[in-house]
Amino acid sequence: MEWEVLAAKLDFFLNNEGYLYFSNYGEVLKSVNGGVIFSAMTNPNEVYVASMPDFINSQDGFAIFKNGDNESLMYTTDGGKGWTQIIDTSYLKLVLGN
Repeated sequence: MEWEVLAAKLDFFLNNEGYLYFSNYGEVLKSVNGGVIFSAMTNPNEVYVASMPDFINSQDGFAIFKNGDNESLMYTTDGGKGWTQIIDTSYLKLVLGN
């Protein structure tokens, strides 16, 4: 088996909870045992995770999710079990002109 990883990010916290992100798959995995086992996190509407999530602690984090051409900035307060939209990034592109 051959693995190809374009980019990965690994964040761990003092309580052995950690997050692993693979950019080429848009997948975020979570470990609660110091990285011995990783499991796929809940993904709202089964959309692609377009950015490396940033967690400020083991529960609170932010990520950009992509569904087709639409991107949304989302946040979680429960370690990725649920995600809430902050803003549709297409609105920001319209306002900022990017």
